[in-house]
Amino acid sequence: MFKLTKNRLVKAWPATVSLATDNGEIQTHEITLDLVLLDTGEFNDLSRQGDPAFFKKVIKGWDGIGDENGDPLPFNTKTLKAAVQNPAFTAAALSAYMDAAQGRAATKNLPRQ
Repeated sequence: MFKLTKNRLVKAWPATVSLATDNGEIQTHEITLDLVLLDTGEFNDLSRQGDPAFFKKVIKGWDGIGDENGDPLPFNTKTLKAAVQNPAFTAAALSAYMDAAQGRAATKNLPRQ
């Protein structure tokens, strides 16, 4: 049974961060995000406020993100604020959020019948 809920937390949702490198090459990094999926009204309101407000509300944790030296970066207000200034991170986080909200990633790995 589908349960209609206002907001829902999904943990360890996969995301792919794509970084441009030299000669038109792309380097990808797999991360996971703990995301709060908002109802449509709240999503629309926060979307108009910009990335920092939106991601502060929806991202509640992460794994696979490191600092400049490659050391794991803990999730907190300061590190999230820095992450949302990075366009590769915000693109990956928004894509992951939309996939989670629409149930896309959960179905793309099912065997074909």
